Amino acid sequence: MFSKTSLSEKSPFLPPGYGTEKPEEAEPVVQPQGPISRELEFRGIVQIDGVYQFSLYNKKDQKGYWLKANEREDGISVSNYEADSSTIVVLMNGRSERLTLMTANEKPMPVAQTTPQAQTTRNLPPELNVKKSSNNSSSRKVVPRRRVILPKKK
Repeated sequence: MFSKTSLSEKSPFLPPGYGTEKPEEAEPVVQPQGPISRELEFRGIVQIDGVYQFSLYNKKDQKGYWLKANEREDGISVSNYEADSSTIVVLMNGRSERLTLMTANEKPMPVAQTTPQAQTTRNLPPELNVKKSSNNSSSRKVVPRRRVILPKKK
């Protein structure tokens, strides 16, 4: 009357593969420079009460992050900080890559200059290049005031 298999093995309410051990995920291969370094910048490190936090900047989204080791935010996590080489391993979208801390550049940024815009004149035949006059009262010609110098009285 009783079966040797347990109810949990034949339960229609449990998802397929329930109770079986999952194989451990293999750690992804760390690339030195790749697509993550084109999207993320490793900008800074701070240690507060013995806990390191890392500043990352996403150039694509124009958003900055302060992440602790093994903390995950927006699909980005940081691990394996090496103090001697100032590098971290960043895991993003299933890929991992080693990023190096950016160094400061002492050169000033170039000043943006605007270029003078050339006046574009249309070359029209002389008979078509006639200026139109308008009869609007708001566009009246303003006559400049004149000074009158009177002779001195004796």
